[in-house]
Amino acid sequence: MIKRKVNTQSSTNSVITCDSYHNVQTNRTPNFNSLKNDMIEWLTKYNIPFNPTSLKPEFYEMIKSHKDRHVIYAFNELGREYAHTALRLPPYHPDLNPIEVFWATVKNNVSQRNVTFKLEDEFNKIVMEEWKK
Repeated sequence: MIKRKVNTQSSTNSVITCDSYHNVQTNRTPNFNSLKNDMIEWLTKYNIPFNPTSLKPEFYEMIKSHKDRHVIYAFNELGREYAHTALRLPPYHPDLNPIEVFWATVKNNVSQRNVTFKLEDEFNKIVMEEWKK
């Protein structure tokens, strides 16, 4: 986790936004490739009833159905620590994450040429009118 110096002098609460793609989970949830024992451990930790004779895909389905209630994000915890509200935006949403417009332009340029490129060169090609949008 990245540690940052935060100004604790502010007495007003604020809302901090971050796109959903860049959220870091502090309590990793098992995925389909996790060991069966790790899945059982996760279900046990959150007191989710399960049949010990279930197969791995069944454990994973149980985890998926309960995951959202038990995920903890570092972004939220940091905001809460300083009495701020953390707001996660939907990923890749160009109206809420303006950088997505630039990424779309860069990706489009690369896909059209399908050649070796330097990312910096692609960003330098974006004209002032696009930056102003």
